Amino acid sequence: LSPARFKNAMATDNKYDRQLRLWGANGQKALMEARVLLLGAGPAGTETLKNLVLPGIGSFTIVDGADVTAADLGNNFFLEESCLGKKRAECVTALLRELNEHVSGSYIAEDISEVLTARPDFLHSFTLVIATQTPMAELRRISALCAARTATSALARRDCRHAARPLPMPRARAPSPPPPSSPPLPYPKHL
Repeated sequence: LSPARFKNAMATDNKYDRQLRLWGANGQKALMEARVLLLGAGPAGTETLKNLVLPGIGSFTIVDGADVTAADLGNNFFLEESCLGKKRAECVTALLRELNEHVSGSYIAEDISEVLTARPDFLHSFTLVIATQTPMAELRRISALCAARTATSALARRDCRHAARPLPMPRARAPSPPPPSSPPLPYPKHL
């Protein structure tokens, strides 16, 4: 977005007024320039993407090779009964586009593994990568591709730093004893 086009968009459209007060014109400009990739159009991913489409990201792409099933209809608000048997990425993209006319959306109805095999640099054009319902092996591959990109330049670090990474599970700890200065609480005798 050119500065003049951005100012004109903001001057003529008060749609984003609350957001502008929250994070200012520079924050809204960054949001409007964001290119978001969603891997897996399940309920968590589509709800997350909805929350980015409404405030006005620049564009989004959904990569999902699955067909819509009856189970999807019961847990994903962005699928309708008429979508049964169609590609999930296509149906979700169409309904998300309806939420904000200023956001462009596209889809690729393939699994991410197929896309990355054909185009290893595919992730490089996105500023945010959201991975849901993705097997651990693919998450590691996506993470490695994004991490490799961040090592090549500062701009690339900004572009692909948000790939989903598995978080280590915290170890269970034994409860700590009460501090020595506090006496134990008395229990009522009737219990």
